[in-house]
Amino acid sequence: FSEAPSMQISKTASGITNNGDATYNVSFSIVVENTGDVPLTNIQVVDNLTQTFTGASAFSIVSLASDDFSVNGSYNGTSNTQLLSGSTNGLAFGGSGTILLTVQVTPGSKLGPYFNFVEGTGNSLAGTPVSGTSTATFSFTENPLLGLAKRVVSNVEGPVGTFEVTYEIL
Repeated sequence: FSEAPSMQISKTASGITNNGDATYNVSFSIVVENTGDVPLTNIQVVDNLTQTFTGASAFSIVSLASDDFSVNGSYNGTSNTQLLSGSTNGLAFGGSGTILLTVQVTPGSKLGPYFNFVEGTGNSLAGTPVSGTSTATFSFTENPLLGLAKRVVSNVEGPVGTFEVTYEIL
């Protein structure tokens, strides 16, 4: 019996929200697909956010969830880069699973581009290793607005035909 195990992984930045306080929430969707002819076991997905957000001021995990896999509640993207917990995660032949990750980023002066690399690994039932990689590319955008208003504080009549007007800039 010969087997041809394989895995495909796809990561997208599915939404970027400007929080209005110099931070952004970035929502990522990571799809892991069994494209081989046998079930896969020991599936793990690694996402090192320290490499992704080089040049940013800060980042933190907002949420990590999956209806298809058991997620790692200790994932922080720096010292713990495994999105999935343990070795219990698997995919049936032709199956797929999705991981949803939201990260809050303080980009500082580096608005992008950012390149987020993710790697998935697993094994066939016979122990043959499989892997897949994907990169999501994104940037942050700003829409700065400046409001300016003035009001008359005083209006004093001077010599014929002249006025001294004092304004306050708000």
